[in-house]
Amino acid sequence: MTAAPALRPAGALTFRCLSRLLTYPQEDLRAAVPRIARVLDVEGLLGEAAKAGVNRLLTDLATADLLDLQERYVELFDRQRSLSLHLFEHVYADSRDRGPAMVELKRAGAPFAGEIIFQAVADEETGSEWGTLHLIEQGYCEGASFAICTEPTSNRIELGNRGLRWMDVLVTGRASHAGRPWLGANAISAAAAIIAELDKLEFTRRDERFEIPEPSISVTTIQGGHTINIIPDSCSFTIDRRMLPGETENDVVLETQMAIDRALQGRPDIQVDGAVRPGCWDPYVIEPSEPVVQAALVAVRAILGREPQIGYKAACTDASHLVTRAGIPTLLLGPGNEQLSHKPDERIAVDSLIEGTAIYAELIRRLLPLGD
Repeated sequence: MTAAPALRPAGALTFRCLSRLLTYPQEDLRAAVPRIARVLDVEGLLGEAAKAGVNRLLTDLATADLLDLQERYVELFDRQRSLSLHLFEHVYADSRDRGPAMVELKRAGAPFAGEIIFQAVADEETGSEWGTLHLIEQGYCEGASFAICTEPTSNRIELGNRGLRWMDVLVTGRASHAGRPWLGANAISAAAAIIAELDKLEFTRRDERFEIPEPSISVTTIQGGHTINIIPDSCSFTIDRRMLPGETENDVVLETQMAIDRALQGRPDIQVDGAVRPGCWDPYVIEPSEPVVQAALVAVRAILGREPQIGYKAACTDASHLVTRAGIPTLLLGPGNEQLSHKPDERIAVDSLIEGTAIYAELIRRLLPLGD
């Protein structure tokens, strides 16, 4: 199997424009309104209702008095807990406690005994090629003693995740009229036989530490055929293969190839080509004795007032790359319930966000002690 080229995400400029619209209104934002409108029209990512709402905002930005825009922005985003763009305001809003709290925050701002590198990447779901992998290749992670991957864990400390390989399979046969099927070689039938063999795979490896303690394999998409009365000469499908520590890409490719070979017995006119997509994630675990884990245990106890939960993630994350490619001990720890991920109403409770932020601060304070 060979590596297939990765695709750049669509709609990237739309997201940049929407992010820009959340900034404090200034003359440069007003000047950018025509360009923002053109981007939204060209990329066409927004639905009709969302587009209508954004257009009303663009008209307001272009025509309203600038001081009035700024006053409304402050009232909406700086003085309301529910809509504030700043975490500090979620806690204090415009209350009398806000001033003293800011003084205490300033007093606590002694320098850390080290350097904190914050990386915000946007392609973790699609292979990490332009995010974490690029940063590793460019040397941004060199010399790091530890890392924290802020995946939603409900503030549970997770010491590893399963791995993943995505594969593309193309089955090629020979077309003929469906009235004379023996003159062709049905690629869809052959693909169905391969999928049946994949479904029969039994995995003996188990790791009870993980939320899902065994490997899995799933066929997730399939396309084939041209018209109803033609024997299909091609069929393609994709495979999602989840891995446990100890499994390698070679293991995954070999078992898949063996399943294909079994399915093709008696099908000499069928050809199969496959590719493993680049940028997939390796399974990993780190030891509880790692300093970053020990510091996290103390931080969670201090902030939440309870014994921390330890786990190992069923999904895969960019922590894999930080551990297996950069050699950085990495744990998973973050606010938010992962059961709400990838849903139309994906969200995070403000209280959980505040708790998570406090845990991070305490964790870093213990790993990089404040200077005198």
